Amino acid sequence: MNISCGNLLAILFFSCIFLLCQTMSFADDKTAGAGEVGQSKVDNGEAKEKNDNAVDISKSIRFTIISTGQEHKSHSIDSGDKSFKFLLSSGAAGAVLLSHFHFFLKTQPKGLSLSMDPEKPMISPTYDAESGKLKVMFNKTSVIEKIDIDLPAQGIVRFSMRQRDQMGFYVLSADRKELVQVWLGSFDYILQVPEFGQYKLCKDLTYDLGKKVLKQDDVENGIKVDALDDFETITVKGVNPLGKEFTHRYKVDNDVLETRMEECFRHLFRYMNGNTSK
Repeated sequence: MNISCGNLLAILFFSCIFLLCQTMSFADDKTAGAGEVGQSKVDNGEAKEKNDNAVDISKSIRFTIISTGQEHKSHSIDSGDKSFKFLLSSGAAGAVLLSHFHFFLKTQPKGLSLSMDPEKPMISPTYDAESGKLKVMFNKTSVIEKIDIDLPAQGIVRFSMRQRDQMGFYVLSADRKELVQVWLGSFDYILQVPEFGQYKLCKDLTYDLGKKVLKQDDVENGIKVDALDDFETITVKGVNPLGKEFTHRYKVDNDVLETRMEECFRHLFRYMNGNTSK
């Protein structure tokens, strides 16, 4: 079959157009994948995407835990979870240092702080002479939890009790007749999201925590919340370096965060004074 020079040139021209279109299509696919870079580093390198396409960052998020008070001192806890740092006031550090043990109350519903103010406490510990152990009362009338920790047979007992973002330090007299609250404080949390690092070359960025619009300082230096269960889904929108718009969503599992937090508080008490914890 004879092909003229003109026909040959036309075939070559259309072949080049076809290959160029294929290349552009491949570039779009790679761009979509590039927008997911930060999502592949979650949960020990594997992103957990749910049906709503939000990526679970419960195990990658980092924390700084700040107690109420002044003159804070930094304590980086050497534990299995190296993503926690404590900034403790002298009062909080003293409570941790002097406690023989501490325990955390998991109350329902989540998101509700039960006052530990000694003037009118909603929850308060008391000593049960019959069992020789502590129990926690609600409005001083009903038992909400029995603390299964063996107390020393003699001497003063010092301990800390935590619920949501608050912690109280208590002393039980040697004769077991008085139990008083010596200190009460609370904690704030600064959350840093490593996945935000992938957006440095993007533009027109917006970061929303639930209905709250985050400022650039929040993105760079950490998001401050009063309690872990205040953390909501984060939505990030912007334009990637190739000019393509994207929307990424991140979420957390509060049970996972609570477990991580408790492990680090246990390490904090051991670090400060070698105490055992529930």
